[in-house]
Amino acid sequence: MLDILATIPGFIFAITLHELAHGAVANMFGDPTAKKLGRITLNPLKHLDRAGTIVFLVSSIGLGFGIGWAKPVPVDGRYFANPRRDMAIVSLAGPAMNFALAAVAGLSMRLLLYWQLLDNNFLGAALFWFAFYNILLGVFNLIPIPPLDGSRLVSALLPVRMLQVYEKFEGYGIAIVFTGMFFFRDAFWGVLTPFINFFQRLFLV
Repeated sequence: MLDILATIPGFIFAITLHELAHGAVANMFGDPTAKKLGRITLNPLKHLDRAGTIVFLVSSIGLGFGIGWAKPVPVDGRYFANPRRDMAIVSLAGPAMNFALAAVAGLSMRLLLYWQLLDNNFLGAALFWFAFYNILLGVFNLIPIPPLDGSRLVSALLPVRMLQVYEKFEGYGIAIVFTGMFFFRDAFWGVLTPFINFFQRLFLV
């Protein structure tokens, strides 16, 4: 039970800062939508999705780690000087924030271990899960399936004709991802796990 409780802050602040990064970078590029809606904030309640939080709690018990989601920050590309490029940068800001936070958590664990202040306790577990969820969220969102963040980078690179075909998948993207997660788990996680392990070795070992 203590381990499950230790995962909750990591999940909440990983998704909060992920969405905040999207909104802050969009605002920097001229889109005030997130700012007007109060989404450029550290208040988790502005970002949490009720269904995503429930799924996280249930999967934490069933899988040993939780899978959930937040409310996406609305972004209006019409404000951008270069919509395709700027939308890609805004989308990548979320995963970039997650990897930066994982690095900070890993460094904090190393320093606390060096100073012999980190024992097998709640703080150690909370830092580990904070790093883990940031890595998981960063890698997961780089999947190049619309509407995940990785798809925006692909959209910025595709020729217009191919882009029109690619964007037709956006309405089915989440269904495709969840089908892979739950019905083709071995293949799905087989692709993601090497990337997750790479960042864990980079930040946590």
